[in-house]
Amino acid sequence: MYDTYGDKRTLFIKSLTRYQEATSKTLHDIADGASDALEGIKGIFELTLNGCFEDTMPQGCFLVNSIVEFGAEDMETTGIVQASMNDNRNTLLHLIERGQQNGQLNNNLKADALADFLVNNLSGISISAKAGTGREACEAIAQNAIAILAA
Repeated sequence: MYDTYGDKRTLFIKSLTRYQEATSKTLHDIADGASDALEGIKGIFELTLNGCFEDTMPQGCFLVNSIVEFGAEDMETTGIVQASMNDNRNTLLHLIERGQQNGQLNNNLKADALADFLVNNLSGISISAKAGTGREACEAIAQNAIAILAA
C-alpha cells in the first residue's frame, strides 16, 4: 500500500480528501433531489445520523474526527475540513434561501446565520455520537434544529 501512496501521512490526506469530495457530492445530491428545502435539510441530518449510528461504520464523521484529533495545528487537515464545511454550508444556504423564498422556512432569521447554525449542529451530532451520546438524543438535536427553521 505504501508503494502506491508513499507514507502514512500521504495516505491519510488522500483518504480525507476523497471522503470530503464524496460527502460534498452526497449532500449536493440530497439537496438537488429534494422536492423542497425542508426535505433536503432533513435528508442531510438523516445522512449524518445514519453515518454516526450504523453498526458497520465508525462513529462520527471522518472530517470532524480528524479536526478534533489534529486541531488547527495541522494546516493541511484544517484546510480540507474548512473546504468541506464551506461547501456543506453553501449547500445548506441554498436550501434555506429556497425555503425562505417560497415561505416554507422562517424569514425572520438570516439565511447565512441559519446555515452556520445547521453546520454547527451537524458537526455537534458527530462529536456527540463519538462521545457516546445515543441516537435518540442526537435525533432530538436534529429535530430541534429543524424546528427552528419552520415558518
